[in-house]
Amino acid sequence: MKSEFQVVVLAAGKGSRITELTSRKPKCLLPIGNKPMVYYPLKLLEKSGFREVFLVVLDTAESEVKSALEETDLSIAINYRQISSSDDWGTADSLRYISRDITSDFIVVSCDLLTTFDVKKVLDFHRKNDAALTALYFHPSNDVQFTTPGPKSKNKTEKDLIGIDPVTNRLVFLASASDYEEVLSLKKKLLFKHGDIRIHTNLIDAHFFVVKKWVVKYLTQEKNLSTIKGELLPNTLKKELSKANKLQNVNKEPSESTAIQEFSAEQADIDIFSLAKSRDFDTVARSMSSYNDHNGDLYPVYMNDYIRSYAYIVDENLVIRNNTLRDYCKSNQMVTKHWKSIIEKDSLKIFPKPESNLTGVEKDTCFIDPSIELGSRTFVKSSSIGQNSIIGNHVKISDCIIMNNVVIKDNCTLSNCIVCDHVTIQANCKITDSVIGSQHSVPENSSIANEVLSEMENLMEV
Repeated sequence: MKSEFQVVVLAAGKGSRITELTSRKPKCLLPIGNKPMVYYPLKLLEKSGFREVFLVVLDTAESEVKSALEETDLSIAINYRQISSSDDWGTADSLRYISRDITSDFIVVSCDLLTTFDVKKVLDFHRKNDAALTALYFHPSNDVQFTTPGPKSKNKTEKDLIGIDPVTNRLVFLASASDYEEVLSLKKKLLFKHGDIRIHTNLIDAHFFVVKKWVVKYLTQEKNLSTIKGELLPNTLKKELSKANKLQNVNKEPSESTAIQEFSAEQADIDIFSLAKSRDFDTVARSMSSYNDHNGDLYPVYMNDYIRSYAYIVDENLVIRNNTLRDYCKSNQMVTKHWKSIIEKDSLKIFPKPESNLTGVEKDTCFIDPSIELGSRTFVKSSSIGQNSIIGNHVKISDCIIMNNVVIKDNCTLSNCIVCDHVTIQANCKITDSVIGSQHSVPENSSIANEVLSEMENLMEV
């Protein structure tokens, strides 16, 4: 049976904000707990009843992503779509590229979203408002306190200015706070139309969108729109203020020529309003029903607009975008706490070899791959250890993310660290609050704090 909504998961991002981790590894495969990052939005969709998904990946990463996901418990059918790693494409470019696959209204979600919110509630909200596009936002959580590994930085977090009509939840304004110095200017017609607008500075974009099918056709015509959040959404909000964004002849009997015009609108080089009108027979249906927009009331519902964008604010304990180093570390801490609600079963997080000595492992807070070798008198707390890693004797590991094929020799202490693939840490090292990049070797007796150890040329993007 065909689903009402198709699903597109975007997993081709190169992780430009966390190059310390992604210089040699696809962002979507960074581990959270004992699963690749992309697993979590796919599991969320599977739990919500979806049976298949389009997964957009880089051509250079497809085989690796397939291999990683085949080792998980996912049953959702995955249709892979490649984009070239040589192209610098944004999220809207990816949608445009797979536009022929999109035959109905659809959901777009980023591979870096970790959450347990109810997708069905979002879809009901979208249906109720007959929205062209619904964007999800959430409040940042401050319930986890920790130090981000790497150099201490005072860089401010990027903030968005998100204008929402508090009565209707219409999304009416979107901009980056960095675009304004002291004064925020709003157009008079925006203030006149909505009256009460609340500008939020503490909301975070979840990069989860519910979208009408015709929006993709609009993207195929407007090839200058490269991203969903930064370009498509602001462009759409601007169009919503246009005089052309008004339903006409709502109370008049539709003529045959009107219906024909609705059909033929799709055939030519058409604008966004023609696409919105031709999506279905809204005008016809409203003229034949008891539809009342309450136009003229203090708070009209739809304001007679063809195109309406909405904001859905998620109120959940767990909503994280893993697009910064801090949030990635936070996810690895929170995933243990929310494990059962994410997976919906008591699957083991520790799979030891029979000969492994786990007396020093805090089992309730650790993810340990079955392939690792764990030395004697070694202690592990609030950490994950990936495939084929070798941990020596008398090693202490706490609050760490240890990826695949890592060797940590005897008498080392690691606290609040990220250790990437194929790293070797020689004996007697003490490392705190640091990131060890892929294939790096740490000399014996090293004492390291608040550093990123990596080949700098691998962190540069051309």
